Amino acid sequence: MVTLRRCLTATGRLLITASVLFVASVGISHAQCVPFSEQVPALERQLFSDDPTLPLQAARNDNSKIDSKVTGYLVSDPDLLPVIRKLVAVAPAANRRGIGSGLRHAEMQCLTPQPAYARKIRDFVRDLRDNAVLAGYVAVSEEPIPQYTTGKPVAPPAKPAGGKLFSGEWNTEIADPFASLPLPQ
Repeated sequence: MVTLRRCLTATGRLLITASVLFVASVGISHAQCVPFSEQVPALERQLFSDDPTLPLQAARNDNSKIDSKVTGYLVSDPDLLPVIRKLVAVAPAANRRGIGSGLRHAEMQCLTPQPAYARKIRDFVRDLRDNAVLAGYVAVSEEPIPQYTTGKPVAPPAKPAGGKLFSGEWNTEIADPFASLPLPQ
């Protein structure tokens, strides 16, 4: 009887430990908006949370670099929004626009995999009430979507060799199909 009780206790502990690890791993894997291979390394995120001015020092007033850093941090770890608030507080007005565009890019990347987190970013920007951040955020929304082409560019359709098919002021009358062709000069 004692050995059966020990087995059940050991099995129970093992089962509880396995279930806790499984639940924790599921929670961790769904917390980010991008796959693990595309995330910012954990050490860099930890350094950023310890000192929010690191992206400003590394970017040296380059808003595109600040944008990519903020986007990378937020899509990797959703819990860094309070650190972003500290970053906005210490950033000069010229760099806040880059922070706003990074927030918008992070929201767009999180929209499909984590819509609740995308809403959280949107609410964060609204509650921040910083005009420079909002200007960068809105500027990304107004960017035209790039048209990517694959392969050779499509040429416009060629005109028929026989001349015009329609005539008249508004090209609504059918041209004479038996008219002589113009000779090249």
